[in-house]
Amino acid sequence: MNEVPKMRRILEDAEEVVLLLDNCGEVVFDKLLVGELRSFGVGVTGVAKGKAILTDVTEGDAHEVGIDKMFDEMLTTGSFAIGIDLSRMGDRLRSKLETADLVVSKGMANFESLSDSDLRPIAYLLRAKCNPVAEAIGARKGDNVVKVYE
Repeated sequence: MNEVPKMRRILEDAEEVVLLLDNCGEVVFDKLLVGELRSFGVGVTGVAKGKAILTDVTEGDAHEVGIDKMFDEMLTTGSFAIGIDLSRMGDRLRSKLETADLVVSKGMANFESLSDSDLRPIAYLLRAKCNPVAEAIGARKGDNVVKVYE
């Protein structure tokens, strides 16, 4: 599923984007994504995990590879949770998510924790690793997905 054109259309009128980072093994490639987002003239806020969990990017990981310097602001989820626990996040992150022109959410765990939320517009970038997520997002298991909800 490729809704990159829909994502680009939103970015053309956007001023502020929030990028929810995912796997630390991908964070170097995320630097390319941040560069692409910036090419639309938008401000970008990066969000890493509050504490190390599974293989997710922490603020320390972001600092180690230098991606934190590419953001206008670097925030964390503030918690030890897979995905994002909307009920426990800080006020600053909540405000950023609610006012962003686009939330770019990487990874399946972020999709699972945000798919029932009212955050819009949101672009999910993930690999559908299991049938339930694939079906929920309208893809096939194993697909790389860019799905935008407005």
